[in-house]
This record gives sequence, C-alpha cells and structure tokens, in this order.
Amino acid sequence: MNKSQIILLIESTLNEKMKKNENYIRYSFYEVNVKYDLPKTDKKKFLEMLKNKLENNNYKVYEEGEQFEYDNARMTVQSNELLIAIKEMEEKNGDLHKSRNGVIKKSKRLYRK
Repeated sequence: MNKSQIILLIESTLNEKMKKNENYIRYSFYEVNVKYDLPKTDKKKFLEMLKNKLENNNYKVYEEGEQFEYDNARMTVQSNELLIAIKEMEEKNGDLHKSRNGVIKKSKRLYRK
C-alpha cells in the first residue's frame, strides 16, 4: 500500500469507530492483521500514522501492555489489542485548549511525515 491508501484506510476505519463512540477508539490485532490484511511493513506505517492522527486530535493513545483509565475503571491494553485511544477532555480558554496534561495549542497537522 502507498501512503495515500493507508490514509484512506485510517480515515474510513476511524470514522466508523467514532460513530460508535468518539471517546473510546479500539483497534484489535484481528482487524489490522486479518480484516484489513496489512503486510508487516504497512501495519507499522498504519499504526504510526493512526497514532499521530489521534494524538493531534486530542486523544491519549495506549499500546499493548500499557494501563489506562476509562469510565472510572483501570484497564490494561491486552495482547489482542494493538491500540486504544481515549479522548482527552478540553476546556476552551481563548485560542488555547486546556487538557488534563496542561495547556496546549490545537494542532492543525494531521499526519507527521
């Protein structure tokens, strides 16, 4: 797959997931390896670009083995999950947005090169 195809796959799958729950995004091992049938090199690019997009849209991204809190429960990303993203809550403060991690500027760049 080329970069454009990977971006299209990210956009389409992410839109589906956000329709279900925009605060909690989950990508499983099965989805990425079987359903999307990504080769190893494309899987790495897909996950890197997906992570960058989510982080630039105020999500905290967790990978296998990392712990996170969601809906007042402490959880761990399991071995059958490649990525979990939790939407960070924001409070508008002029042109800046305040998150639980401090004050940040809202990024317009969706993908890193």
